[in-house]
Amino acid sequence: MEHIIKAKNVCMDFEIGDGSTVHALKGINLEIPPNRLSVLRGRSGSGKTTLINILGALDRPTSGEVFFLDEGRDITKLPDPERDRLRRVEMAFVFQSVALISTMTAFENVEFALRLTKLPYKERVERARQSLIQVGLEKRMNHRPGEMSGGEQQRVAIARAISHSPKIIFADEPTAELDSPTAMAVMKLFRDLVRQNDLTIVMTTHDTTMMEQADIVYTLEDGVLTIAADINSEKKDNREGYLYSERRTGHVERRFSLEGVREDDITAKCEHGILTVTLPKMQAEAPKAARKIAIASGEEKTDAPAEENK
Repeated sequence: MEHIIKAKNVCMDFEIGDGSTVHALKGINLEIPPNRLSVLRGRSGSGKTTLINILGALDRPTSGEVFFLDEGRDITKLPDPERDRLRRVEMAFVFQSVALISTMTAFENVEFALRLTKLPYKERVERARQSLIQVGLEKRMNHRPGEMSGGEQQRVAIARAISHSPKIIFADEPTAELDSPTAMAVMKLFRDLVRQNDLTIVMTTHDTTMMEQADIVYTLEDGVLTIAADINSEKKDNREGYLYSERRTGHVERRFSLEGVREDDITAKCEHGILTVTLPKMQAEAPKAARKIAIASGEEKTDAPAEENK
């Protein structure tokens, strides 16, 4: 399967009080590959939440199509009962606000959500228990949200999301209210879930420090998808260092600034619209060297620390 979800020319307009129209999304074309952690990145107001709500069948676009699993099934045209079933069975959601029931324990919050699946009680109990174990809360199952930290509450929300074995999870700013170490722990948990559960996760964020855990980063600017970057920063062997790939989705120039690497040592190739830049193995005397990828069309920078040379 090349993609689990595909958006074709998606537009979203909103009418505001003075009679004018806000064009929140402008002709979005997007393919989300399966079993990857994909991030929709952009400033506040760029259209991230609007797009993720449309991909997750929470909202319908003004125009355009969204296909989920089957090229012939445009979920924007499905009747409401079928969209409800799609979200309940095949999708899951994690929001910035964890939306836990304060009078229920962590276990009860997860098991209660599973009642929508109409699974037998014993299976619900086992799934709730296993989901909480998987997110590292085996010792906190009987605690209520008020007795847990913000990071623990978000883990309960993630356990609730994975408990019915969805094919895709949509997470809207799930780390926005967390401190940096806790937010990074949540991102690493997402990475583990993608690898261990064959899950696809699509999340939004404006925090550039979260980028290093992602497989693919899509950048939204004023309702337009400008860049889709496929990042693989794993060492391949002693001869090949770090890879950075990006799909060019518009006429946006980039520049690469690489600390500790000579320009002559960088190789690049472009195949099928994918630009791949290969960096050499970092020198032992500069293990903390970092790759810095600057987008020439803006002021933002994404810093992805290179792994220490072992």
